Amino acid sequence: MKNSEILKSNLVHWIEPEKEIDTEKRQRPKWVEKSFDLSKINGNEELLITAHGCYEAYINNYRVGDFVFAPGTSEYEKELYVQRYNVAGLLREGNNTIKVLLGDGWYRSAAGVTGARNLFGTHIGLLAWISSEDTIIVKTDDTWETYPHSEIVSADMCQGEVIDCSKTVQENKSHVYEKNYSFNNLIFTDNPHIVEKERFKGKQIKTPSGKTVIDFGQNIAGYVQMTFNAKSGQKIILTHGETLDENGEFTIENFQPGERHKEGGIFQRIEYTAHDGKNTYKPHFSIFGFRYCLIETDISLEDAVFEAIAVYSDMEETASFESSNEKLNTLFKNAMWSMKGNFCDIPTDCPTRERAGWTGDAGIFVNTGLYLMDCRRIYEKWLASCRANQYKSGAVRNIVPRNNEESFFGKLLSASAGWGDAIIIVTHTLYKRYGEQSIIRENYEAMKKWLMFLRKRAKKGCIKKLLSGSLDSFYDVTSGLDYGEWAEPDVEFASGVDMKGKSGVATAYLSYSARLLAEMADIIGKHEDAKEFLKISQGAKKAYQHRFISNGIIESDRQKDYVRPIAFGLLDEKDICINAKKLNALVEKMDFHLNTGFLSTPFLCKVLADNGYVETAYKLLLQETKPSWLYEVSQGATTVWETWDGKASQNHYSYGAICEWLIEGVCGLKYTFDELVLNPLPSKQLQYAKVSYKSEKGVIKVGWHYEDDKCLYSVELPDGLSGKLIKPNGEEVIVQGSYICEL
Repeated sequence: MKNSEILKSNLVHWIEPEKEIDTEKRQRPKWVEKSFDLSKINGNEELLITAHGCYEAYINNYRVGDFVFAPGTSEYEKELYVQRYNVAGLLREGNNTIKVLLGDGWYRSAAGVTGARNLFGTHIGLLAWISSEDTIIVKTDDTWETYPHSEIVSADMCQGEVIDCSKTVQENKSHVYEKNYSFNNLIFTDNPHIVEKERFKGKQIKTPSGKTVIDFGQNIAGYVQMTFNAKSGQKIILTHGETLDENGEFTIENFQPGERHKEGGIFQRIEYTAHDGKNTYKPHFSIFGFRYCLIETDISLEDAVFEAIAVYSDMEETASFESSNEKLNTLFKNAMWSMKGNFCDIPTDCPTRERAGWTGDAGIFVNTGLYLMDCRRIYEKWLASCRANQYKSGAVRNIVPRNNEESFFGKLLSASAGWGDAIIIVTHTLYKRYGEQSIIRENYEAMKKWLMFLRKRAKKGCIKKLLSGSLDSFYDVTSGLDYGEWAEPDVEFASGVDMKGKSGVATAYLSYSARLLAEMADIIGKHEDAKEFLKISQGAKKAYQHRFISNGIIESDRQKDYVRPIAFGLLDEKDICINAKKLNALVEKMDFHLNTGFLSTPFLCKVLADNGYVETAYKLLLQETKPSWLYEVSQGATTVWETWDGKASQNHYSYGAICEWLIEGVCGLKYTFDELVLNPLPSKQLQYAKVSYKSEKGVIKVGWHYEDDKCLYSVELPDGLSGKLIKPNGEEVIVQGSYICEL
């Protein structure tokens, strides 16, 4: 039977192990189980399974699959993913038992900066069946039994787990409850599983105050497996944190959300009560962002072993970078680790405080991410959530899926330009990388709705705009609320919020996104739409020029005000040179430091280098005092920081977008599905730089190095792929296979 037929047949039911519970209190994870007989094994037996909450499935006491935190995160009422496993190898002729452990997961754990619980529901549940050909072998219904986990007292994804192995909870089995939930939200797509990856042995250290801390040497998202000997009733508490404070003491203050959190903060804690003898434990339903663990215990740790396990979506690393500057090499590795720490089923901002699928972060990092790791399907799943969560107005939620209760202010900011535009930017970037029109078609209506929403914002205040005498002003977004540039290094966060389009960010993105969407509309044959979008793009460009550019000149002491219009093509060709020169002068005036914020920083080095200021771009890149990319490296960072001073989250992937310029600018490797352009920009500030990228067409390796005053560029291309090499002097050469030349 097909899955759709099984669901329509009313043979399979949602089941819940809990009936009347105190929803304000955390519950024990619950087992649900069913025994069944099997006369013959055909070899094609499959388990299809999903849950409200997270599940671990076992058949005859063997774990099914390696998916951690299955079924992943989603907007449960609108989209819930079903996993498929071949389980023939776990079954046996005769009696079998399937048992599934259910935990809170994203469904009802404390979430986001407010710590909201029960965001998607109050009761965990399971939907599952095993089938072979046209036969259903076992299915969830009210004949299943349930009982609480005997050791895990509570398990929250963010706050942690409480485990008591010193007592045995009576295994009182009872029947589950059938529930009549809709099946319309079920999606039978097998996304990359969240899995255990790298492991790091911990090193015990003592802080100045005498506290015991484990240092794993790498900031990760994951959990700790601990092994030690103890007596029954002895306790150990592990608190997970990213950094030590200025006094060398353990701290979790850098990722606390303040008074808005309903539980008083984010604790990332494991509280474990031991049984006699050797104890080994790792969390089932909790994940933390950390490099360090504070250990509080009276247990002897002499023979204890603590091992950190990185946990993230199963993605292959597809890029490597190396240069003569070790700190630059570390920056690239840090960006890779921040990506790993934040791609747990969807791209999130950080693995500690918010753990949120912020649209803005996804949009500015997507091209970098597609180089670093094979993350296409992660972004495609996230785009599906964007579509599912889009408002009727066309506004795109700033966070998808939801991870907090929506406030009035938060809903206003869901109209935020630069964030909502990610639905267009990510789609366009995916198409340019893979060349599949289905990517555009799948997201087309949602992209169009967003653009028209932004266009409507530009139409507001029509009387005032009529009186201005400028028809271009009808494309100028002067209404609503935006995050603006956000997170400029010397600007308070709150003061950076953009009221009524005062900064021009929204108008700039209206022009930029309309141009990208016009290109995509033409590709799928929507030519009339394309004309309309291009008209909007040109109108917004003129509106931006009318309000922010006088006689072709930008007047500002902020780097962002030059970077964005140059990067987005908002200047007339003849005016780019003078404004790039002014940007260069601003960077020099700041002694080669940046003062761009969240939205413009990824474009800064590219804009400088592409307009003749390669040496300035390198000086900015290699700057080691804050604000700069290498300051955090100099301070021992192993991931990319949220802020340039390191006082907030220490694992935010967004500023790792500089790696795009290391690949495309420094090394000159720019790959799209239909073209490989090699346009290296060498500088003697480095002795060499090289990059490797595993594309869909094979591994591409390029790099340059200096021999005295000569700069030699080497290329290795896979069979069947040619590239257009553009030398710094403008000479163009078509290259294939192995190639080396002087630049």
